[in-house]
Amino acid sequence: MALFAYVENGVVTNVVAIDLSKIDTGLFGIPNNFIETTIDGSLRKNYAQIGFSYDIPNDAFMPPKPYASWVLNTTTFKWDAPIPKPENDPYYVWDESIKNWRAPKSAEEEQQALIALANEVLNAS
Repeated sequence: MALFAYVENGVVTNVVAIDLSKIDTGLFGIPNNFIETTIDGSLRKNYAQIGFSYDIPNDAFMPPKPYASWVLNTTTFKWDAPIPKPENDPYYVWDESIKNWRAPKSAEEEQQALIALANEVLNAS
């Protein structure tokens, strides 16, 4: 059994653990729409998640673009801010209106920054 992303129109709509023999029956969707993924991202750059895009020419899954100004890193297939995040304060949040990092203005923003930091740590592997 392996993990497969179901991709429709270039977007991951589901991720399932399923045997290839079951995919081939066509009972679970169009067989060619199933693309194998791995939790550690060792296959196709990143672990596929619902809402991710699948880039066919580069054979890579990539997350949705978080902000209009961010650019795709064609090595990792993740989005990078146009300005690196300050290393001295992991709580900084991106502010698209000024296209720069800034300190959180509220407890809610600080909590969002902590969640983003935890996700960075989890996805670093």
